[in-house]
Amino acid sequence: MLTQFAACFTDYRDPARIGHSVASLVRQRVYGLALDYEDLNDHDALRDDPLVAVLAESTDLAAPGAGKCTLNRLELSSATVEGRERYK
Repeated sequence: MLTQFAACFTDYRDPARIGHSVASLVRQRVYGLALDYEDLNDHDALRDDPLVAVLAESTDLAAPGAGKCTLNRLELSSATVEGRERYK
């Protein structure tokens, strides 16, 4: 179900600089919300939590998940793109 939800997002990030897929970012954010971690700054601590890595379906459970800045870029990407298009 979260895979379908993640498909609703358009990824405007530079492919050469991507460390986390949109699907894993969406899973991490949704499960963080479900675990009552509403603020993005909570994800700087959650990124090292093995349970969150399992929920986000990380391929490397020892690798850190996304931090607050990465998740923030995902949430604000639509507004950023709309702002760019408005000033063309």
